Parts: sequence; C-alpha cells; structure tokens
Amino acid sequence: MSKQSIAKYEQKYTKPDPKSLPVCMNCASFTSAVRPINCSDGTVFMDEKNKMCKLGNFVVQKMATCEKFTHKPKTA
Repeated sequence: MSKQSIAKYEQKYTKPDPKSLPVCMNCASFTSAVRPINCSDGTVFMDEKNKMCKLGNFVVQKMATCEKFTHKPKTA
C-alpha cells in the first residue's frame, strides 16, 4: 500500500455521501488553491485546485469525510 492509502485507511476517509456531516471542505485540515479566471463575458470564475488533507497529505473530495474531522476556527 502507498503512504496515501495507509493515511486514508487510518483516518477512515470515505467518499462523498450527501447525508454525511461533517465534510472535508469544513475541516481545519482542508487546504486548496483558488485562482480567479476572467471569462470572455466579463465575469470572474473561481477555479479551485489541489484539494488536500493536511493530516494525511492526500487528495480529498470536498464532500468526503473522515474520523479526524476538526472544525475550522470561527473568524470574527
């Protein structure tokens, strides 16, 4: 098994399930890169890439979950 597979197994990472809460995109360990893309009609589209879990250092889907979920700190 790869290091990423082992980390996913240890964290009990599961694929997206609409009924499961909490989800990766709301976790303090979730990280991604967002960049603006200017469209031809003048609007701006935000492109999100490199969605990763900082704990296990593996790629995640925003609506997935695991046992090591921790809430993001609330900003004032």
